[in-house]
Amino acid sequence: MSTHSNGEATSRSCREAAVWYVRLQDPDLPARWWRHWEKWNAIPENRAAFDAIAAAMEKAGRLPKLEMPSAAELAAGLHNDPAPIAANEKRVDELFKRSGVRWALVAASCTFAIVLLLALAWISKRDDYTEMIATQAGEWRTLSLGDGSTVTLGPRTRIEVNFDRRHRLVEFAEGEAIFAVEKDPLRPFEVRTEFGMASAIGTRFGVSRVDREFTVTVAEGIVRVSPLDTSESSGRPIEIEAGRQVGISSDQMITEVRAVNPELELEWASKMLTFDGVTIAEALVKFNRRSHVRLLFTDPELAATIRIFGRFSIENPEPLASYIAAATRVRIERDQPNVLVLERASDPEEITVRPPG
Repeated sequence: MSTHSNGEATSRSCREAAVWYVRLQDPDLPARWWRHWEKWNAIPENRAAFDAIAAAMEKAGRLPKLEMPSAAELAAGLHNDPAPIAANEKRVDELFKRSGVRWALVAASCTFAIVLLLALAWISKRDDYTEMIATQAGEWRTLSLGDGSTVTLGPRTRIEVNFDRRHRLVEFAEGEAIFAVEKDPLRPFEVRTEFGMASAIGTRFGVSRVDREFTVTVAEGIVRVSPLDTSESSGRPIEIEAGRQVGISSDQMITEVRAVNPELELEWASKMLTFDGVTIAEALVKFNRRSHVRLLFTDPELAATIRIFGRFSIENPEPLASYIAAATRVRIERDQPNVLVLERASDPEEITVRPPG
């Protein structure tokens, strides 16, 4: 929200608070209106505005201190009328003309109260926060971090989160994750491995640490990617935008930036994988890294030759195993727990796809 929009929202809260204060002076106010006021007052910014208006008016001695009804009184005679009160500037102006209290002073006090509330809320989000998080095979987790950012972890992932009032750092040990970063220009959000680092202010991006390469895929915004060794031999830091992917190798060399479909690259978060002409060997590497059931193809030459297409569930290995078996004329052996072995039939003409279980 822009500064201008924040100012408008604050002014609106102050004027609505003044209207509510006037309306609540009515001794015959229906109980349902107290319930509407409770809902309005439950919003922190509104509550701060109302308290500031009430304090200013009571200090001026122009209107008596409000006596709030009891819970029993509120519960009596309520109607199911959800329409909230709207700000009425004429009522506000009439109130302050009669009372002799200057609206500008009360409004300033009200605005200060709201700004102070928001500032305290912002500061509280910057407290120190440390957490180690890990997932097992076949496990996905989505968590809210201490600054309001969220992270989705894929299977076999380990991270350590370290936030304080100056830094937001995630040490990324292995696996893959997607970060939706809460904006905080004073504290860039950094994801670091022993190879390199990705840094953002507020955006959505995915990272993976697989086969001794740190890969960054940007879904929204811009991410700065840099090797830990910033010498010219390793490559200078670069900024990549949405729809781009780049890697940092174990020798801290930045790979060429690639144009990708981020939704497909990060599809693993929805527990699905789409294969568009990759070899069986490549597909099984991606699948086995995430699934709790491993698929083993016993003919490496054939696995490196045959290409497959389709979208498959990571949680249910049977459709992928059956697809490969039909495409390569192999059979599926289920002799080991959590392992499906795909091997050539003794009869080259035999195609066996056994039903699950």
